[in-house]
Amino acid sequence: MTMRMSVVAAVVLLHSLLSGITTLRAQGGVLYHDDFSDLADWEISFGERPPKLHGISGERYLPGSFPAANASAFTVVFPRRAYDTSDPGRRAEIKQHRYDWTAYGQERWYAFSIFVPEDYLTPGLAYHIVFQFHGSSDVDSATGSRQPEDMRSPPFMLGFESDGTWGGQIRFSANRYDQGNSTTTPLNIPWMESGTPARRGPTVRRGEWTHWVLNAIWDFRSGGSGTFRGWIKDGGHPGGELVFDYSGPTGFNDTDPPYTNLGIYYCQWDLSGWPVDVEELTLFYDRFIVGGGDASLETMMYSIPSYSQIVPPRTAAPDADLFPNPFRQTLEVKFPSTGSRPRRITVHDRLGRPVHAWDNSHLDAGSGVLHWTPRHLAPGIYYLRILSDEGMRALPVQYLR
Repeated sequence: MTMRMSVVAAVVLLHSLLSGITTLRAQGGVLYHDDFSDLADWEISFGERPPKLHGISGERYLPGSFPAANASAFTVVFPRRAYDTSDPGRRAEIKQHRYDWTAYGQERWYAFSIFVPEDYLTPGLAYHIVFQFHGSSDVDSATGSRQPEDMRSPPFMLGFESDGTWGGQIRFSANRYDQGNSTTTPLNIPWMESGTPARRGPTVRRGEWTHWVLNAIWDFRSGGSGTFRGWIKDGGHPGGELVFDYSGPTGFNDTDPPYTNLGIYYCQWDLSGWPVDVEELTLFYDRFIVGGGDASLETMMYSIPSYSQIVPPRTAAPDADLFPNPFRQTLEVKFPSTGSRPRRITVHDRLGRPVHAWDNSHLDAGSGVLHWTPRHLAPGIYYLRILSDEGMRALPVQYLR
């Protein structure tokens, strides 16, 4: 079935307004698209002591510019207390058991966006996963019940290394777990930079969106058609760049193919070097897309209607001089005498929650200088959000005591 672009865009907009979940089946080979206006399609997965996981939208903005047109995303918060449990899978994730997304022997495309706040504690932390395809349990033919997967999972994982770079593994096995063989073969992602092999993955860039596009054929057979490729688009790779290209077995010989997880997962966590006054880690995710074999890199990275605002980011709002920064008592915010005037100025914490606000009457009546003296706020990174008719700008400030 073919549809004109205008019709598809209208359907996408209507469905997004009604439910926040958009499923496309004709436009550019896209099978599924979610801008996370809500989490209706997803199951929330925690360890033994559930951390917080919630959606954000509208004025509960993320510092910087959202890639999605409707300015929505979801937030994953992983608290320090999650370490105080015997559960080896310490997680704050959402998951989706859509096996058509990972069907064996068929080409699939995946895309997602992730925002790492400026104060996120990497480098320094042990490796932890922020995106994965998780192995599915086999079904016992006699009882029909699911069997545990032991250590077979995940067949693909992407995360943060302790040195502040991206890292991950591809795992595969032609063995059947339900036949008593749980052995898998793990391979580190074969990173490359500018087309040549690299010892490490790209640097995890904080304070900006990073956009991933993955292309895979799930095939656990030796000599089969298995492939896994990855492109990254961020401030260090503004045009999007291929950073790994693997050919070989992918996935496990399971009853069902892998399923999809987004969020923070720790199998180990070394708390040495973790500041005692930091209680949690926070990441933001936006727009998850699945494409079929007739999708393309261009479709996944540029052509989805609700993703059209990714380039360029909205940074046309007026700049400001912040002094001193870092500051201990009062921050001076000075705007230039020429150019557009802000309509609204707000201060937000690193979770996007507003903690202070001004309107433009404070500027119109004076010299273009504002002062902010935090009261009853914890020290840390805050974001000054400047909104004007031309766009939005978010500036980080550090409050000390």
